[in-house]
Amino acid sequence: LSRVHPLTPVLVYVPIIGGLIAGYLGYGCVHYWLHRGTPRSRIGRLLRIRHMHHHFRDDTHGFGVMSVWWDDVIRTSLAHSRRSI
Repeated sequence: LSRVHPLTPVLVYVPIIGGLIAGYLGYGCVHYWLHRGTPRSRIGRLLRIRHMHHHFRDDTHGFGVMSVWWDDVIRTSLAHSRRSI
């Protein structure tokens, strides 16, 4: 049997935890920007419209803040919503 180096868990888990923290911070920044900012790009405006629909019209659909394709995967896209945009 091969021996595992004692620092292997640190070398594996620290980048994973760092990536999770960075992803969560990125999500928080985009979420804040969608509420408080003024998107100028086409994608930004689309994300804001979808997100506001999720908050103020139908909170059971449109969960994707940064990646709208997850809503298609879990069947919560606004196309499946009873309350259209």
